[in-house]
Amino acid sequence: MYKPHTIEQYKVYRFLEENFALEHFLLAPLSRFGLMLEDKTDEKIAFAFLNNCVQEIPVPAPADPETVTTFLKQFRSLTPHPVVHDFEALTRWWLNNPNPLTYQQALGMSDDLYRHFLSHPFDQ
Repeated sequence: MYKPHTIEQYKVYRFLEENFALEHFLLAPLSRFGLMLEDKTDEKIAFAFLNNCVQEIPVPAPADPETVTTFLKQFRSLTPHPVVHDFEALTRWWLNNPNPLTYQQALGMSDDLYRHFLSHPFDQ
């Protein structure tokens, strides 16, 4: 299960723990401020810590393929090139740098692999 990486995500996580049976959901990050729950029927709900409170927010759509391609070209041309060797480094980079990608797109995982990644402990 995804663990919060920011204070704002932690505040959302605490809210979710108090209001949802988290063992029945996949938990995924949306941004430095937000988390999303997905149930077994693929229904999603998103929350963010905004204006000093946890609020439900619209579930964002993934970036379209053209936007992803444009971003990746720009990313590859950065000097110095960001060094990302593992999932934790990639997660921190994704959280700390503005980009149009969802977490799943940043990880480059298929739907099945992403769900497995979110639902199983990962030892690095």
